[in-house]
Amino acid sequence: MKALHFKKWLLEPNQTLIHLKARLLLVLLIAAGFTGNFFRFPIFFGVDFLFGSIATLIIVRIYGVWWGTAAAFIASSYTYFAWEHPFGIIIFTCETLFVGMFLRRHNQNILLLDGMFWLLVGMPMVVIIYSTFLPVDLTQLLLLMFKQSINGIFNALVANLFILGCSQQNWTGLQGVRTTLSLRNILLNLLVAFVFFPSLTLMMMDSQQAVREIETRIQTNLQVLSVDMAAQVQQWYQQSLGSAKELAKFVADLENTSASKLQQNVELLQRSLSQFQNMEVEDIRNWRDGRSI
Repeated sequence: MKALHFKKWLLEPNQTLIHLKARLLLVLLIAAGFTGNFFRFPIFFGVDFLFGSIATLIIVRIYGVWWGTAAAFIASSYTYFAWEHPFGIIIFTCETLFVGMFLRRHNQNILLLDGMFWLLVGMPMVVIIYSTFLPVDLTQLLLLMFKQSINGIFNALVANLFILGCSQQNWTGLQGVRTTLSLRNILLNLLVAFVFFPSLTLMMMDSQQAVREIETRIQTNLQVLSVDMAAQVQQWYQQSLGSAKELAKFVADLENTSASKLQQNVELLQRSLSQFQNMEVEDIRNWRDGRSI
């Protein structure tokens, strides 16, 4: 019996090794999803382009909806620290859940399913959540809505191309992972890629150029304002110093200056210059007696 068992182990696939490879690939993909969100591409003024959902959509295709949803939650958790709100986690997790639920039932094309999500669910979610809980105006809301949808569709396109390119490879040893190649599927992805990649590249280059021009214009305006502000501060300083010197002359010549006249000069100075509002005239002899007038 032992010899038969040993021969059976030699002839059958090593299931332990297969599951080890599957778990290792899952961990690597989850780490890649988190890393893709960590090394985000800043477009302008706090608007970032994320890449984490590429790995999570691949996980959905290989491991199923629940592992993909859990991976999406873990990968998108970094957005809470980057954006200081949890709404990115909610939206990206729902994206993966939607794609995973319909992937094996109706359609094998991740790109189409992801586009359906953003059109039917994702964009309305962005509008409702951001307009309700965040202080954004209409322009910012539209920008965030289109940015999130374009970002998600781009990542789905990359994930779909990766899956199609590796369709005949089974790195995990799990059954049912291979994807059937379809001419319609291949042409659709290539057509979208030929349109999407150049357009997105040009858009990012234009946005970066616009940001640099805005920053340069802001620096120029700040320099002009700083020069004008420095001149105003210098003028204020000279005026205040001159007024204080004139008052000091009256105080220095107390023997020839009456207290009432000194008080009048102080009140005039207070009316003309607001920074002297708290100035008072005290008699040092009263301070020696432990009280003030």
